[in-house]
Amino acid sequence: MFGTGMLLKLLGTIDYDAFFARAKALRQGLSLELKLPSADEAVHDTEIVRGPECHASITFKDGKS
Repeated sequence: MFGTGMLLKLLGTIDYDAFFARAKALRQGLSLELKLPSADEAVHDTEIVRGPECHASITFKDGKS
C-alpha cells in the first residue's frame, strides 16, 4: 500500500472526460457516480500487473454497477 501520494499520482493520469464518456456510452447515456476507496485500500502494486492499479466502483443512475 502506497498511501495518498501514490493514489493522487495515479489518479492524475486518468482522462476523466474520456472515462465518463465511455462509461455513459455503454449504458445509453445514463449518468453515473464514481466512488474511490481510501488511499490505503485503493492502490496496489504487484508483480502480476504492470504497475500500480486503483479499483473503483461505478454506479449508474438506475442503481446498476
